[in-house]
Amino acid sequence: MNRLTNNTHLLFLISIPILVLLNFIRQHEPLDISIHDTYYVIEQDHLLGFTSIILGLIGLGYWLIQRDNRKLNKWLTLIHCYITFGGLVLILFFSFLFIETNELSKSDDFVHNLTLQELIVVVSLVTFIGQVLFLINLMIGLKKGHKTSG
Repeated sequence: MNRLTNNTHLLFLISIPILVLLNFIRQHEPLDISIHDTYYVIEQDHLLGFTSIILGLIGLGYWLIQRDNRKLNKWLTLIHCYITFGGLVLILFFSFLFIETNELSKSDDFVHNLTLQELIVVVSLVTFIGQVLFLINLMIGLKKGHKTSG
């Protein structure tokens, strides 16, 4: 746990090449999500690219706080990491599952697709709202001041 909270920036920065590699491996299928009467079509390239940029900015934030020798709240850091990476894994899993089920069954299984779409939207919202913990932790770290050595 100490290793994770002391090197959080590495976790976020190492995940970027993994997402880029995943982007090259996966087929370039769009992710179609319908909410009420609106369809949102997101390319996998754009989704993974945007996610890489966000993870890079978060990793940069953690690195700047560590470089400035500021102290972050350990529990907020852990919760933020679990929400972020747990959410990303679930979003990617559900989106790939959604694309695979659409490719395998040409018949529109409306209930199954709607359930997957709802799961993707809910997990995305929870992950997005979880990023507020990073901002709160950042503000706490800036307000607390520097670590004491010794």
